Amino acid sequence: MAVDADLGTYASICDTTTIRNRVLEDEASPAIEKARRTMPATRPPEEQIMAVLGGALVIETLQCLTDDLIVMVDRALQSIPKTAAKLAKVAIANYPKRKDHKI
Repeated sequence: MAVDADLGTYASICDTTTIRNRVLEDEASPAIEKARRTMPATRPPEEQIMAVLGGALVIETLQCLTDDLIVMVDRALQSIPKTAAKLAKVAIANYPKRKDHKI
């Protein structure tokens, strides 16, 4: 059913958010804390973090996940009216005697 596909979109957003949070909490945040404690304050923060992380992979991963989430949420928000209409059609099909049908 088409409505199931739309619900899958919302589940994907939740999954991607969970992954992004894990990367942030388990990898980036500890590195940021370590950089703050061990690196000279004269170095730029990005340079400090990359030195602690051993490169830009974690930062690039966070940026990609953030970009993906923005696109996914924007698309999901745009699809809400269409999904509501699909649900209304399903409800009408399942409950044809209901009097206040609105689509």
